[in-house]
Amino acid sequence: MKRNLLKIIGIFLTLSLTFTFVSCKKTIAKSKSNCESGWYITPYELDESKESDEKLYSHAAYLSLTRNSKSVKEIWINVKSTEYESVDVTFLFYGSTETYSSNPKVTYSLTSSDVKNSDEGWIKVKEDLDIDYSTLKIFSTGGFDLREVIIIGDDNKVMAVTFTKANILYKDSNGKITGVSGITESEIEKLDLGEYSPLNIIDEQDKFESRNK
Repeated sequence: MKRNLLKIIGIFLTLSLTFTFVSCKKTIAKSKSNCESGWYITPYELDESKESDEKLYSHAAYLSLTRNSKSVKEIWINVKSTEYESVDVTFLFYGSTETYSSNPKVTYSLTSSDVKNSDEGWIKVKEDLDIDYSTLKIFSTGGFDLREVIIIGDDNKVMAVTFTKANILYKDSNGKITGVSGITESEIEKLDLGEYSPLNIIDEQDKFESRNK
């Protein structure tokens, strides 16, 4: 029974699951972010008996890019705080099929120094890209407050993005940790997740243009 439950966790089916909090927001670095809302990605530890090298749950948010024949040139993020010296966040671009091994991806190791030394929380993840895919999956095990994600096209303008779905864990009104795969914007809004909502990472796109340059 336990082995079957762990397999279910691995494919992110919608179930009430028992996870362990890794930490309680022990912030070690903080920025002067000019964004007011964000997605605090909480780290959760998976069962140690799970037959995998993965020890933490990987949260994910999916965005649709309005490219208008433009290529993706740069990726920026705004981060308010982190509780780790270093944590990875991956940006996977794809078309009709999500394939980790063959689709273009960027994995960025976000450090506490990045957050401390950022100007208003803005961090350039990658430049000089040439990506022609319109779906973006952002995933990480968390431990940081992701305020905004900005995609720059090859015309040097902010590319319009819309939220499509997410894979998340959240604490419900009864204190249960619940895992949901493919949760939509309307479903997230009903949960009223506040600072733990992935919808917050694209709600202040204008703050990028008004940042200190």
